[in-house]
Amino acid sequence: MYQTAICQQTRDGRARADVGRIRKRGIAQAAKKAVREQKEGFMFSAEDGNIAAMVLLHCETDFVARDTGFQSLGKDLVKALLKEGESSLTPLANERLPDAVQKLGENISLGEHHRIEAKIK
Repeated sequence: MYQTAICQQTRDGRARADVGRIRKRGIAQAAKKAVREQKEGFMFSAEDGNIAAMVLLHCETDFVARDTGFQSLGKDLVKALLKEGESSLTPLANERLPDAVQKLGENISLGEHHRIEAKIK
């Protein structure tokens, strides 16, 4: 299977990747995969003092749930939720999920997520 890069010619004749078009293509591919059923996933959790966070990432197969890229994405999302709250989680998920869908070839979505702060005696 061959893939071609989306490129533009620069003034001096060299080709360079058109990042904007590549991102749009990735988002379009993610939209096509969004209708696929997600029966697998992984729950990520983190804690720091009296704050705990949990994020559920959905995917189609357990193979993707065990992938290091998927695991890394989940850890980054739960850390963002823990440190900065939901206001940072949603934009980060919107930015990173289309790239993960394109890279891993499956529908991936953000599931439930909770940030809990409680006093510890």
